[in-house]
Amino acid sequence: TWSEYSLPVGSGRTLLYDGSAWWFFGGNGVTVAPWAYKTADFVTFSVQTLTGLGALEAISSCAYSDGYYYLVGSSLKASTDGLAWSEISASGIQVKEASDGNAYVGKSTPDTLYRLDGLTLTEINATAFTGSHRGTDALPDSSVLISATNSASVARVDPAGDDTIPSL
Repeated sequence: TWSEYSLPVGSGRTLLYDGSAWWFFGGNGVTVAPWAYKTADFVTFSVQTLTGLGALEAISSCAYSDGYYYLVGSSLKASTDGLAWSEISASGIQVKEASDGNAYVGKSTPDTLYRLDGLTLTEINATAFTGSHRGTDALPDSSVLISATNSASVARVDPAGDDTIPSL
């Protein structure tokens, strides 16, 4: 059964779950200012006041991990409350929370995957595929699967660095 909920007009919508509520973020970078709505029950949606974002910042992705909210707009930003945002890296392609509970961000210069440890970016692997990181998820063996845009590439990375990844 599917239910439809009306949110503000705009593009770039993305969502995260912080353990107690769902957050919906948006802003298209052209005509729609960044916005956020929060709900715990999908009945009541409360608009959130955001600070630290550009007036017309396009929000492309967000994630939540270990008490930090992350989003990629004009840069990679972090927040401890989902409201007040600060830049932690001038670049970022896509930030995703993986099933292992960690958040990962891909950067294109060079095309590298990082794990977000609070406000610290820990390099995981310089990937060999072309394109930019688009999707990330952790597999049950603790390896990280990455898909890329602009190519039909998928890479599997071992965050522990011991190269014990079994084949897919």
